[in-house]
Amino acid sequence: MPNGSVYPGPIGAVLSPQLTGVADNASLPFASTLCGACYDVCPVAIDVPQMLVHLRSRVVEDKRRASRVPTPEQALMASAAWTMDSPARWAGALRAARLGRLLGRRSGRISSLPPPLSAWTGTRDAPLPPTQTFRDWWARRKRGQGTP
Repeated sequence: MPNGSVYPGPIGAVLSPQLTGVADNASLPFASTLCGACYDVCPVAIDVPQMLVHLRSRVVEDKRRASRVPTPEQALMASAAWTMDSPARWAGALRAARLGRLLGRRSGRISSLPPPLSAWTGTRDAPLPPTQTFRDWWARRKRGQGTP
């Protein structure tokens, strides 16, 4: 049963936040992969995945309203949204990412990064960025310069 809810499974993940409040059950809407299997087998066609997506957005909105200072995740997502909003900025960011190849030029992998990315490389190696972006490869291919 999810977090002490008397309703088990996907229905509990939908009902509990609505009965006792989203704030008291903030993790429940995220306890699903949203694969849709529950909807497929439901004899009355309850669209649980859609309901969970709605509840997830409520959890995020509530968290956003409660926080006056953006979290690092919010700042990163805002920065990513700004970058991806412009094709030119996005293309430039992809090209700049290739500089990451310098970090692993000897071993062929990136084994340490500065914080906060060190949390990732503390337990695993990061792959090197590709030598060319997909956009560059596609443009070259369209111009007839062959494939990589």
